[in-house]
Amino acid sequence: MQNKLKRTIIGTLDDKYYLYEKLGFGASCIAYLATPIDDDTKQFAAKILFHKNDRHNTIFEQETKILSRLNVSNNEASKNIIYMENYKSNAILRLFTQSEDKPQDKFRDISEEELNDKPKEELETVDYICLALAGKGELFDYLKCYSKGFSEDIARFLFSQILNGVNYCHQMGFIHRDLKLENILFDNDWIIKISDFGLSSTKRRSKYDYDNCNIVGTDCYLAPELAIKKQRGSEIKQQYYGQPADVYSLGILLFTMVVAKYPFSIAIQTDEHSRFDYLVNKDHEQFWEEYEENKTALDLSNEFKSLIFLMLSVDPCERPSMAEILEHAWMKLPTPPKSEVDEELIEREIMIKRAKNIDNELIRRQKDREEQEMLKEKNNRDRESKILIQIHNNHFSDEVKRVSKKQAKKEMNKVRK
Repeated sequence: MQNKLKRTIIGTLDDKYYLYEKLGFGASCIAYLATPIDDDTKQFAAKILFHKNDRHNTIFEQETKILSRLNVSNNEASKNIIYMENYKSNAILRLFTQSEDKPQDKFRDISEEELNDKPKEELETVDYICLALAGKGELFDYLKCYSKGFSEDIARFLFSQILNGVNYCHQMGFIHRDLKLENILFDNDWIIKISDFGLSSTKRRSKYDYDNCNIVGTDCYLAPELAIKKQRGSEIKQQYYGQPADVYSLGILLFTMVVAKYPFSIAIQTDEHSRFDYLVNKDHEQFWEEYEENKTALDLSNEFKSLIFLMLSVDPCERPSMAEILEHAWMKLPTPPKSEVDEELIEREIMIKRAKNIDNELIRRQKDREEQEMLKEKNNRDRESKILIQIHNNHFSDEVKRVSKKQAKKEMNKVRK
């Protein structure tokens, strides 16, 4: 089953959208490429909640609530926030399957041949968010596949967009709480879009942004005051300042964009000497010297190093505000034209596609090898079965001959008598 996009339709959502290939998945959600049934020129990412429990439902409700607020104004301030087109609870998801005796796993795409072979429907009640399609993927991939950081100029161009989005969130009274490369997306025009607001929360008007709040986020991006608490147990609750925690995550993100490596796995002091210890002791020179010894440091400017250490301050009260970051000397340095940045991103996109093609080829070859092994085992079993049958038949034939000879002798003896 196909439409004008010449893509295989694998199902429908809420009788409003066609679903196509899977874009990605997380612990509780799967994202599919989707188009309105009545207009396949518009493309969206349908984020579908499958595995429902109280925690996942809370995350889903929180994301829809916050995006509804953030998407109210369509202006320069909100342009770097992912746009939510629609959302609904208890919608009907129809996934096409081959047949009842061959159920299909909803985590994989279904081929056109399977759809044409006795198509049936698998109905399920789900919650979903329909988001603007960020067609160029995650910022994470543009570093992982290229194995090289961005120049400071290009990083500054991109980081200014990330700051614009986070600053808008803070002004609207929200803390993201899970800022990382994987949650920074590019749309088809190479504009940054901040996504995944499921762990976000509202800033409180009290001494602490969060009072007796669960620690959430990704380990290597967690501020030290949160990392130490999370290490003692995932259900640990802690008073903390939300905006400085976001600023720390942004510092890790900026560092990784330029150096193409995380500064450390988690911001916790250990018995073994770690790079984080240099931050605790404010030994900035030693921190960078270790990177130079490992030949991973670039020719980094003093302005860049200054901003990184301010944002990664162990004491949250020493971290700069969003306004102070925007006014920092590094942010005031020149940025390249958008065309130059786009050129760099396109080059990296080509590397990503090559890497994916290589991965797909390796997967295909591995699948072929496995199928060949299975076929070989089947042929061996068939051959063994044939040999056993032949042995049995030969044995049976010999037994028949022996019995026949014995019977013939008895008859001859009767005649002689």
